[in-house]
Formats: sequence, structure tokens, C-alpha cells
Amino acid sequence: MIVITKKLRTFLYDKINYCFRDYQQAMSEVHWFIKSSREEAERFINAKLYRYLRYCQKYCPYWKKRWPKQARNFTVNEAKDILALLPPIRKEELHKYNDDLRIRQQQHGRKSGFPYIFKQHQIFSGGSTGIPTSVWQDSRFDLINRAMVDWSYYQMGFKPGLPTIYLWGSNNELFDIKKSFTKRISNRLRGLIIMPAFSMSAEIMRSYINLINTRHDVENAICFVSAIDTLTNFIKRKGISIRRLKRVITGGGTLYPELRERIKHTLADEVYDTYGSRDVGLMAVETPKHMGLVALQWHNHLEVLDDDFNQCEPGENGQVYVTTLNNHSMGLIRMQMGDVATLGNPEILNWKGPVLAKLIGRTAEHLIAPDGSKIDPSAVIHLIGVLTERKWLKKFQLVQQGPTQFLLKIETWHNISKETATEFRQQVATGLTRLFHSSIQLDLDLVDHIPPSRSGKHMYCYVEWKPKNHF
Repeated sequence: MIVITKKLRTFLYDKINYCFRDYQQAMSEVHWFIKSSREEAERFINAKLYRYLRYCQKYCPYWKKRWPKQARNFTVNEAKDILALLPPIRKEELHKYNDDLRIRQQQHGRKSGFPYIFKQHQIFSGGSTGIPTSVWQDSRFDLINRAMVDWSYYQMGFKPGLPTIYLWGSNNELFDIKKSFTKRISNRLRGLIIMPAFSMSAEIMRSYINLINTRHDVENAICFVSAIDTLTNFIKRKGISIRRLKRVITGGGTLYPELRERIKHTLADEVYDTYGSRDVGLMAVETPKHMGLVALQWHNHLEVLDDDFNQCEPGENGQVYVTTLNNHSMGLIRMQMGDVATLGNPEILNWKGPVLAKLIGRTAEHLIAPDGSKIDPSAVIHLIGVLTERKWLKKFQLVQQGPTQFLLKIETWHNISKETATEFRQQVATGLTRLFHSSIQLDLDLVDHIPPSRSGKHMYCYVEWKPKNHF
């Protein structure tokens, strides 16, 4: 009976989604892309980029005012060269010129040659970089992005529609799921068992663990990174026995190596990472080879650029910029995501677009050494969470207040003595001195709660002080 129920669930999910032409076409597009040759895929991406640039040039008020005169006429083969001429959209521009970036339904008709816009809606982002933003999307974009999410799950071996743990910590995401009848029906079809992660108390976590242990039909979990961090930390610390899942799929934050290994040790056989945002949808997904995240370049055209806006080479770190090729409600060209990534080699995965070897956090999380070099937050996580691991440590956040001034906020599972706190502070300070190649000042603050960013994400590191020309 259970097998039949699972088949019915996935059958209904697929059948209903394939009733929508845009969803069906998006699925056909991704399957064609995978089977195509490298040359065919390159031409396909160039054509989509060309059409989107032409569309924004013609209908977006923001780009009409800023389009370079020398680039008014260009061909498909010149699309990437034109893209390189256009100024990136930072969060500040997105906030200040939001209305000009929007493309309204009445600005072009059904015979324009471009996709017609249906049911526009505004999406609000809490802003992990400190600047809340909003973008306009539409029903066509929603269907295409849903197809991209579903395809990413399929290639991980997970069929949407099956009962699935949804451990999520973003107010906006959970509110979207519950706010309308359509969303609630979609939620039922997707089989999501919602576990809000706003307040992960011991009592709440025990109830979630009990649910996982008793729901033997559940084999998968989709988890907010900071939420699964807290839950697996609790499981490990308490030595709790929990039924193993087949896979955990993470999103909404940076999946650092230590957390990946802890999830595999405590909860799941496999761990998959995804990279997306409310602003632009899904951007890149991890494949079963676990050798990086492949960029969905025909959906969101992803670039990793250095400080001079030049394309990074494999092995180099840079900031992520995205051009939203399927969002025709807003002219989002070279939008700065606020994330830092390392480019990988696509040939290793036989992929016809960029591969992210790793995501290494938000720009706001990268600490700055006195010599101007940037310190990866994963180095701090390894120092505090692994090298100086304490059973009583629940959560931490390192705040850089000046070139060599730091404040370490910590949450504890229970009260600790003054001597224990002093010894811990000294050990962390010694590690940071080695990391920064400079004597540092570290203050310790024991707090009841470290608040997340507006988007619900926990930031392990945060820079209050920024020198000139930083990022």
C-alpha cells in the first residue's frame, strides 16, 4: 500500500505540473541542454542572453537610460561582449531604482516577440547583506523556476511529491507557502512536512527528532543551513539516536565542510547543496558526483568576477553576478548576489556551463586582515567549531569591529564558569592572531540569543568595520 501511495503522489505531482506549458517547456529545455554538444549549448545560451539583453534594452526604463551608445546594435555572437560593458546592479541600485528596473505588463503586447507577462507579484528579501530588497516576478517565471528545482531534485535521486521534511528558517519562505490557497495546494502536492526553525529550543528539536523517528515513509529532508546546523549539533551533543534518512538537501546559506560531515555522521547517507535566492530563483545545484555545483546557465546566467569585474579563472575566488534570463518582469542584468565563490573546472563534471567548486559565504562574512587580505569565514568556523570545540558551545558569531578589534558572541547550552570563558577566549584569540598574522583584541560576550539576519540566516562572521574599497 505504501508503494502505491508513493507512486500516486509522484504521478499526481508530475501530471499536474505538466499541464502547464511553461513548466513542460522548461523541463524539455534542461533535458535538451544536457544531451546537446558543447557548441550547441553555447549557441543556445548566447541566444537566450541576446534575447534578454534586447528585451531589457527595449522595455526596461532603467536600461534605456544607461545602455551604452556604442552597443545599441549588436548580434547574437556579441551578446557576452555587450554584457561585459554593462554596469553591475548592486543591492543599493536595486533598492534605489526598483521602479525603473520593473517592466510592466502594458509595456509590450502579445505580438512583441517576447514572452507576455502574466500575474506579476513582488518578492521581498530580508537582505543577508544588510539591505532589504524586493524584485518583481510573474507566473511564468514561477513555473520555470519550479521546473528547475524539480529537475535538480530528480538528478539527486529524489522525486518531488513524496513526504519530505522541510526544516526552514526564513519567515518569507514559510509565509509564501501558507499565504494562499494555491500555495497550500502546491505544498500538499510537494509532500512538505513543515518544521519552522525560528526558535530551535531543546523541546522543539526533540519533537522534530521524534517525528523523523516515527515517520518511516520519510526518506528526504530539505533544510535551511543554519537550522540543520543547530539540529545536528544538538543530536551529536546529546548522543540522540535518530533514524537515518537517504538524503538531506540544503539551501539558504553556506554549507561548510564541517557541517556536511556532521550531517552525514548524524542523520543522512548523502548531502546535496543548492544555491539560490528569493531574488533570482535557483542558480546552481550539486550533482551525485559531489564535485561542485553546476550553474543552470540557461535559467540564470551566472558570472564569477574579480574586483575589476573581469571573469575569474577556475580556482580563483570572486563575487557572483547573475542575469535572470527568465524573469521578464524586471531587468536584472549582472545583479550582484553578495556571495563569494570559487570557480571549478566544468570538464570534470562534463558540464556545458560554469561550475562552482565551492561557495565561501557572503561578502559581509569575509573578515579583513590589517594587510587588506580577506579571511574566509570557513577558517573561523574551523578554528572555533573544530579546533577549539567545546561541548557547551551552542552557537557563535565573530564580529569584526576594527582592523584588529573583535567581539565573539556565544550562546551556550548551559551556564559556564568565568574561568572556562576566559580560557576559551584566550585560545580563540591565539588562533585568530595566527590567522590574521597580527596581534588582535578579542572581547567575549555571553548572550541568550544571537539574532539572525533579516532573511533568517545565521552569519558566523560579520564585519561592522569596512576599509575603503572593500568589495
